[in-house]
Amino acid sequence: MTEHFSTPELLAKTYWKDSRYDSTSGNLDYKGLNRIANSSGSESNWQIWKFTWSSGNLIRKQGPIEGKWDDRASLGW
Repeated sequence: MTEHFSTPELLAKTYWKDSRYDSTSGNLDYKGLNRIANSSGSESNWQIWKFTWSSGNLIRKQGPIEGKWDDRASLGW
Protein backbone atom coordinates (compact mmCIF):
# COMPACT_ATOMS: atom_id res chain seq x y z
CA MET A 1 0.00 0.00 0.00
CA THR A 2 1.40 3.37 -1.02
CA GLU A 3 1.06 6.21 1.47
CA HIS A 4 -0.26 9.53 0.29
CA PHE A 5 0.75 12.78 1.92
CA SER A 6 -1.17 16.01 2.31
CA THR A 7 0.00 19.15 0.55
CA PRO A 8 1.11 20.77 3.84
CA GLU A 9 3.24 17.70 4.64
CA LEU A 10 4.81 17.76 1.20
CA LEU A 11 5.49 21.49 1.32
CA ALA A 12 6.87 21.41 4.85
CA LYS A 13 8.96 18.29 4.23
CA THR A 14 8.66 17.46 7.91
CA TYR A 15 7.75 13.85 7.33
CA TRP A 16 11.23 12.53 6.43
CA LYS A 17 12.87 10.79 9.40
CA ASP A 18 15.77 9.04 7.61
CA SER A 19 17.90 9.82 4.57
CA ARG A 20 20.66 8.07 2.65
CA TYR A 21 23.03 9.22 -0.07
CA ASP A 22 25.17 7.32 -2.59
CA SER A 23 28.13 9.16 -4.13
CA THR A 24 30.05 6.18 -5.52
CA SER A 25 30.86 8.02 -8.77
CA GLY A 26 32.19 11.06 -6.93
CA ASN A 27 28.93 12.94 -7.51
CA LEU A 28 25.57 12.39 -5.84
CA ASP A 29 24.19 9.34 -7.68
CA TYR A 30 21.17 8.48 -5.51
CA LYS A 31 19.25 10.08 -2.66
CA GLY A 32 16.77 8.13 -0.52
CA LEU A 33 14.27 9.42 2.04
CA ASN A 34 12.07 7.49 4.45
CA ARG A 35 9.35 8.43 6.95
CA ILE A 36 10.59 5.83 9.45
CA ALA A 37 13.65 6.67 11.54
CA ASN A 38 16.56 4.19 11.40
CA SER A 39 15.08 2.42 8.38
CA SER A 40 16.84 -0.61 6.97
CA GLY A 41 18.03 -0.47 3.38
CA SER A 42 15.99 -3.61 2.73
CA GLU A 43 12.66 -1.93 3.56
CA SER A 44 10.59 -1.26 0.45
CA ASN A 45 9.20 2.15 1.43
CA TRP A 46 12.16 4.37 0.48
CA GLN A 47 11.55 7.30 -1.87
CA ILE A 48 14.58 7.28 -4.16
CA TRP A 49 15.95 9.80 -6.66
CA LYS A 50 18.63 9.15 -9.27
CA PHE A 51 21.01 11.88 -10.47
CA THR A 52 22.90 11.79 -13.79
CA TRP A 53 26.04 13.87 -14.31
CA SER A 54 28.13 14.87 -17.34
CA SER A 55 31.46 16.70 -17.04
CA GLY A 56 30.64 17.56 -13.44
CA ASN A 57 27.24 19.04 -14.31
CA LEU A 58 23.92 17.67 -13.16
CA ILE A 59 22.01 16.91 -16.35
CA ARG A 60 19.12 14.77 -15.13
CA LYS A 61 17.16 14.11 -11.93
CA GLN A 62 14.74 11.17 -11.86
CA GLY A 63 12.29 10.12 -9.19
CA PRO A 64 11.17 9.60 -6.69
CA ILE A 65 10.54 5.90 -7.17
CA GLU A 66 9.40 3.87 -4.18
CA GLY A 67 11.51 0.81 -3.42
CA LYS A 68 14.33 -0.69 -1.42
CA TRP A 69 17.43 1.43 -0.92
CA ASP A 70 19.49 -1.74 -1.36
CA ASP A 71 17.99 -2.18 -4.87
CA ARG A 72 18.25 1.47 -5.93
CA ALA A 73 20.28 0.82 -9.10
CA SER A 74 17.73 -1.66 -10.46
CA LEU A 75 14.47 0.21 -9.84
CA GLY A 76 13.61 0.63 -13.50
CA TRP A 77 15.25 3.93 -14.26
